[in-house]
Amino acid sequence: MGENFAERYDIVNIQKKISTMNESELTNYLIELSDEERVVTAKLVDKDLLADAFAHLPSDIKKRMIEQMAAPDVHDMFRLMESDEAVDTLQELPSNMVIRLLAEVPKERRDQLNDLLHYPQNSVGSIMTVDYVKAPVTATRSEVLEVVETVDVAANQLVDVYLTDASRELVGSLHVSDLIRHKEDDLTEVINWNPISIGTQAQPHQAADLFMKHNLIVLPVHDSENKLVGLVTADDIYKTIQMEVHDDYARGYSTELDPGASYLDTPVVQLFKNRISWLMILMLGATFTGWVIQSYEDVLEASVVLATYIPILMDSGGNAGSQSSTLLIRSLALGEVSGQDTFKVIWKEFRVALIASLALAAVNFVRITLMDDVSVTVALVVSLTLVATVVMAKVVGGVLPMLADRFDLDPAVMAGPLITTVVDTFSLLIYFKIASVLLTSF
Repeated sequence: MGENFAERYDIVNIQKKISTMNESELTNYLIELSDEERVVTAKLVDKDLLADAFAHLPSDIKKRMIEQMAAPDVHDMFRLMESDEAVDTLQELPSNMVIRLLAEVPKERRDQLNDLLHYPQNSVGSIMTVDYVKAPVTATRSEVLEVVETVDVAANQLVDVYLTDASRELVGSLHVSDLIRHKEDDLTEVINWNPISIGTQAQPHQAADLFMKHNLIVLPVHDSENKLVGLVTADDIYKTIQMEVHDDYARGYSTELDPGASYLDTPVVQLFKNRISWLMILMLGATFTGWVIQSYEDVLEASVVLATYIPILMDSGGNAGSQSSTLLIRSLALGEVSGQDTFKVIWKEFRVALIASLALAAVNFVRITLMDDVSVTVALVVSLTLVATVVMAKVVGGVLPMLADRFDLDPAVMAGPLITTVVDTFSLLIYFKIASVLLTSF
C-alpha cells in the first residue's frame, strides 16, 4: 500500500504540503483522498494535528480509517484527541469498535470518557471536555506555575486555572495572563472569586447564552454537588450556536432532520412525514382566505380591478410580518427581550410599522395613480389597506414569538409560514372592508 502511494506521489513533497496545513485544511484534504491514501497520510502527518482533524471527519470515513490503520496508530490518535471530541467519535462508532478502543485507553481516561458517554445527548455534560487546569485554592504562584508548565492540555483549555477547595468545589479562577504578570507569590489580588459556571445537566443553549452575555472564551462545568468536572470551550459552543440556528430555521418551516442525519441520507418517506403535517395545517389555514374572498364576492364583482392588487397587499403584509418575527426571534435567543416585554414590543413595532406603512402607501398611491388606469378611489382603497396591513403584520410578527416564549413554546414555529397565513387572512378582511365602505360612499 505504501509503495503504491510512493510511486504515485512524491512522499517528500506530500510531507512538506501537509506540514503547513491547519486542522481544517487537513480535514478537507483527508476527505478528498482514497482510503489507501488516508492511511499512508496518517503515517506522515503530525499526530496531534491528525487527532484534531480526525475528530471532524464524516462518520463513515472515521470508521474506515480505524479499520485500516494499525492498532497502535489508532490508539495514539485516540489518546491525543480532546475528551469531548473523543466522546463524539465514540458515539458515532459501532459498539464493538468502541469496546476495542476503550480497552486500550488508560483506566483514568477510560473512566472519564465513560462518564461523559452517560450524560444526556442534549446537555452541557455531553459537550464538555474533562481536560482542564486546576489547582488548590491555597496554592502559591510558583506552585500554580508548575501545574501550568506540566499539564497536558490544548491551548484553548489553558485560558484559566480553576481553583478548588478540598472537596473539589470551584471557588475561584485565575487568568493565565494574570498569573504570568503577577510577581508576588500571594495570588489573592488576581483571583476571580466569583467565576461563572454551569451545571452538567443544563442545555447547551444555556451555555451559549452565558458565552454571549459575558464574552467568555471558556466556561467551567460543575456537577449536582457543585464539584468541578469539566470545561466548555468557545469552539464547542460555536458549533452549538450554529446547529441551533439551523434547527430553529428548520423547525420554523417543519424541515428539520433527525440528529446526525443528512439530507441525502434521509429516506423520502421520512422527509414526507416531516413536512406533510405543516403543509396540511397551512393548506387548511388558507381555507380562511378563500372564505374571506367568497364573503366579499359582491365587492369584487362591483370592482373587478381590486383582485389585481391582492398579491401586492398579501406579499407586503407577509414580508412585514417576517421582518418583525425574525428580529424578535433573534432578540429572544440573545436574551435581549423576554415574554414579559410583550407590551413594549407591541408599542415599538406599532411605531415602526406606522412610519414604514405610510411611506409604502404614499409611493404606492402615486404609482397606481400614474401607471394604472383606475380611479383615485381604488388607489386610496389599496393604499389605506397597505397602511393597515403593514401595521397589523408587524405587530402580529412581533407578538407571536413573544407569546410563544411567554408560554414556553418554541418561538421558531411562529416564524415564516404561520405568520404569513395569519396575515394573509386579515389583510383580505381589511382590504374588502375598506373597499366596501369607500366604493359605496363615492
